[in-house]
Amino acid sequence: MADVRTSEREVSSSLRSAMIIGIKGLARHQPMSSAKAILRSDVDDLAVVSCGGPLGMAGKL
Repeated sequence: MADVRTSEREVSSSLRSAMIIGIKGLARHQPMSSAKAILRSDVDDLAVVSCGGPLGMAGKL
């Protein structure tokens, strides 16, 4: 099976302005390093939704 892992740098470099992105995390394992990498990028006007994780996660970004 191929390795499908992606680094935060690769993810944030593939984002474009005005995208809708979904971030999934477990109740105690929210992907905050990914969210921080997205916030550090030059992309703006993103809509972030929670995918299956805790409903309040989007507000924590």
